[in-house]
Amino acid sequence: MNTTITRKRFLKRAAAAAGAAAAGAALPASARADTTLAPDASFTAPYPPHLMIRHPSSWFVYTALIPHVLMPYDVVVCNRRLGPLPAIDGFPDLRAVPSDATMLLLYIRDPVHVRSVTAPNISEAISLNGSMMRFSHLGGGQRNWQGFRNFLGWYVVTSGDILYSMSVNVYVGPHAGSEWKQVQPIVDSIHVPA
Repeated sequence: MNTTITRKRFLKRAAAAAGAAAAGAALPASARADTTLAPDASFTAPYPPHLMIRHPSSWFVYTALIPHVLMPYDVVVCNRRLGPLPAIDGFPDLRAVPSDATMLLLYIRDPVHVRSVTAPNISEAISLNGSMMRFSHLGGGQRNWQGFRNFLGWYVVTSGDILYSMSVNVYVGPHAGSEWKQVQPIVDSIHVPA
């Protein structure tokens, strides 16, 4: 199996996944966080637009965890320790993730000029300009073939003529306990620093 993925192939698969997530059922009220999380750590992504993520210090943060996927760049926040994640068509092979884990995967693509031929159609994306991500924006929650629930969102940031595109995947393991809800305020904390 070839684990290297091209930019065009990845964008095609990500667009299909985002469309499926948008068509998915809305997040039920019972799935909303019922406790307040007081994150005591933060991480700034080393890739533009340098998103800031607040998280509990007990969670682990990784970059470039998925080998052979050169772009988009990955930032992973997980409540379990992880090793390098093999890829299947550019996405992590979740068989390498503990079944009780909750993992946030942030994919950040190279910036493009808004009027560029390679600029994606962003009509379905949520703008992060002047706002923060929201877990309630992530569609899905459907189980995939490996038993993980997958919540998915697509965000963009524009700065002048430059467009930054990011996709967010939250994977909840089949044996994750109620602590999986800690990921919700982590997603809600993600923003572009002023």
